[in-house]
Amino acid sequence: MITIPNEQLQHIAEFREEADLWVATNVVPFLPATKITHVLAGSDVLIISTGEAYTLVPAMLNLHTALVAARLDGRVRVSTALSGLDLAPSAVMGHLLRFMRDAGSPFFLKAHPSEATDARVDDVYAAMRALGFSGIPLIAAETEEELGGAALLVYHSYMYGRRPGGGARRSLATGTFCVALQNADPTALQAGLSWACGQGHADCSAIQPGGACYKQGDVAALASYAYNDYYQIL
Repeated sequence: MITIPNEQLQHIAEFREEADLWVATNVVPFLPATKITHVLAGSDVLIISTGEAYTLVPAMLNLHTALVAARLDGRVRVSTALSGLDLAPSAVMGHLLRFMRDAGSPFFLKAHPSEATDARVDDVYAAMRALGFSGIPLIAAETEEELGGAALLVYHSYMYGRRPGGGARRSLATGTFCVALQNADPTALQAGLSWACGQGHADCSAIQPGGACYKQGDVAALASYAYNDYYQIL
C-alpha cells in the first residue's frame, strides 16, 4: 500500500501525465518484487484538506487510468483513507463512492482509538446506504501496536453485506497487513525497523541498498515493509 501526500493531489488531478509519471516511478519498478495492492490518494482529504476536496476524485480517476495503461488494473486499486463519512461534503462523497463502486476499490477507514472498530464499520456502511451505495468493501485500521518502540497500524478487510449485529470478516492476502504511522517519530521508526530486521527476523533483503524496494531516506516506507514482513511470520 502506498499513500500519496494530500498536497500532491491537485497536480495529479489537473495533469493526467503526472499520474502516468507517478505510477511509472512509484509502482511499476517495484512489481512484482513488492506486493503493492493499493494506492491511497491522500489521507482525510475531505476533512483536513478541504481545499483539495474537489480534486480528490479527479486525481483518483487519473491514477486509475494510469494503472490501466500500465496493465495493472485489478492488481493495484486506487482508494483513499478517511476517518468517516459524517464530516465529508455529501456531493464529493457521492462522486467518491461512485468511483469506488465502479472501479471495485475498497473504502479505507482510519483508526480511531476511542471507538470500537466494528461499530465504526457498521456506521460507515449505514452512511453508504443512506447515500444510495452498497457493495463497497471496507478495509479498517483496527488496532495500533508497538514494534521495537514504533507504532504501526493493523488493517482488516470487511466484506459488504454484513449481517445485523456483525458479520463475517475476511482479510487481504495472508490475513492482515501492517504499515508504519506516517506521523510517527523518525527515531522510533528507525528503532522499529532495526528491531524487525534484526531480532524480529523479518526478511529485509529487498529494502537494503540496491534492493528492489530500497528507497533512500524514506524511513516510513522502509519501516512499513519490514513491519509487514515481520507481522506475516507471527
